[in-house]
Amino acid sequence: MLLPGEQTALHIFEERYRELIRDVESMGITFGIPYSSTDDGMIYGAEVRLVQITKQYPGGESDILVECTGVFRIAEYREKDPAKLYPSGEVRMISQYDHWPAKNETMAELKQLRNALGPKAAVLDKDEFRYVPRILLSLNLSNEQKYQFVKLANAERQESSLFNMLRFSRLIVEQEQQVIDGIFPN
Repeated sequence: MLLPGEQTALHIFEERYRELIRDVESMGITFGIPYSSTDDGMIYGAEVRLVQITKQYPGGESDILVECTGVFRIAEYREKDPAKLYPSGEVRMISQYDHWPAKNETMAELKQLRNALGPKAAVLDKDEFRYVPRILLSLNLSNEQKYQFVKLANAERQESSLFNMLRFSRLIVEQEQQVIDGIFPN
């Protein structure tokens, strides 16, 4: 599960995905990577763009780098497209990820976390950290945590969840600092 701005490397070896990458290159299109949850199947996914092909192998395999440009909900999934080897479907883009400024409460909690982390967290002062997707990426969430966040499917509940994640992170950092300073809470 990728969030906007997040990049990942993929190894492309199946013929159906080699065909997909050829189409992506020749047509300049984006493609989707559905996230498969053990509980829910495939409901959400990430729209990605090809950043670069980092390596091509003699047998036709390749290593690629992709970047998430948006998040979608799957409306229809076809295991095999009638005209192509690779899967296809219909998706509904979730527009809040396009330009989603964080609320004041979230920004205040991010500032408290930044202060707790000290000078090493100065990067959190950058303008890009005014937006929910960028703040989420800074938390290094697991795929399942990102999926659970997206699955909330409501901007207000999602922002509340982000606020709680930031608060929890800050409390952990403060507890670690107390241990370093020789104070051990019981």
